[in-house]
Amino acid sequence: MQQLHFVRNRAAHHEPIHGRDLRRDHDYAIELLGWIHPGAAAWAKDVTMLGTVLDARPSI
Repeated sequence: MQQLHFVRNRAAHHEPIHGRDLRRDHDYAIELLGWIHPGAAAWAKDVTMLGTVLDARPSI
């Protein structure tokens, strides 16, 4: 939860997050949501575009 709070604050304040493992952060977020409401986690997993965006990102 602390990691998600950190990345959320960084993104919300337009601070750099490009060096983070955003796929891992996303997986953590979906897992946490699943603990709270499994149906919401399934919905979020179906509608997210983060994987597509990360796949299109240029490699370093």
